[in-house]
Amino acid sequence: VLDRVGVLKDILTRLSDSRINVSDARVRTNPGKPARIDLRVELAGASQLGTTMDQIRSMADVLDIARTGIG
Repeated sequence: VLDRVGVLKDILTRLSDSRINVSDARVRTNPGKPARIDLRVELAGASQLGTTMDQIRSMADVLDIARTGIG
């Protein structure tokens, strides 16, 4: 994501509005570079995963999104 004040809050608000629980969040920043946000979320299934990823991907400050693991 583009590193700016409030970007994590905006993503978490979008997840909360969809009633998705976040069980872990980690943010890494480096001056002058995009930030990396890793989230562990609890989803109902693959359909909800796809919809959620599309919603986050459509946010202006999100540069990329990927599923990195299960469990």
